[in-house]
Amino acid sequence: MEKHYENRKNELESNYKIKLSQIETEKNKLRNLIQQEQKLIEDIKKREDALKENYAKKEEQLNKEFEEARKKLESDYQRKIKERRSDTT
Repeated sequence: MEKHYENRKNELESNYKIKLSQIETEKNKLRNLIQQEQKLIEDIKKREDALKENYAKKEEQLNKEFEEARKKLESDYQRKIKERRSDTT
């Protein structure tokens, strides 16, 4: 009976150690996954910031080009109006 008790105790302790080891392994896997996820999130935020910056620069450039084109068209229009007026006089 005592031998059976010892065997059972050893078996339970062994199972406990195995389960504890498995839990530690899973805990480490989860920790690594969380770190990878945090790294991915940081990378995505960096890319998003870079895209926003590039978009803002592009938008500014397009606004400048639009304003220059508008001024040129307006200038050309005014010049043509003056040419027509001088042609009719």
